[in-house]
Amino acid sequence: MLAVLATSLAAASPASARTARHLHARLYLFFDQDRLADELFNGGYFLREAENRPDQLRDAPFLATVTLANCKAGADGRCNVTVDYALLGPDGVTKIISQNCPLWTGTPHKGAVMMAATSAHLQFEATDRAGAYVVRATVRDNVAQAEIVLDRRLTLEEPGGSSGEEQ
Repeated sequence: MLAVLATSLAAASPASARTARHLHARLYLFFDQDRLADELFNGGYFLREAENRPDQLRDAPFLATVTLANCKAGADGRCNVTVDYALLGPDGVTKIISQNCPLWTGTPHKGAVMMAATSAHLQFEATDRAGAYVVRATVRDNVAQAEIVLDRRLTLEEPGGSSGEEQ
């Protein structure tokens, strides 16, 4: 069974991106969390998401996280942006990883990209079915009443084969 843990972490980089009512969000997958942390905390501005993907996805932990820009401030001057993380399996079953997690609740930063306050840690295990999976993040700006659905596709091969990512 897929091991999943929702946790708080400030992190992110390239992937599926969308815009709705001026809100912009992007979903990233990171397979080398040590390198991600090192880049974030040592002044890295260009996170190298794709370079870190292993040939085998089974038993390789990875992080799904979101960045956003242009959230709308409420009457209190703060944004209220939340995110749901889910995994859609090759059998059509959706596994909810976490729901209604705070993504950004601070003041908007004009022209800046904010890192998610909440990320999801995932790992495919030996018993997980081979096939196409979708990591989904549903981002909601609860002040602007805007919603963006972001998807990343991963192909999990049979044990011994190679796995990959499709944009």
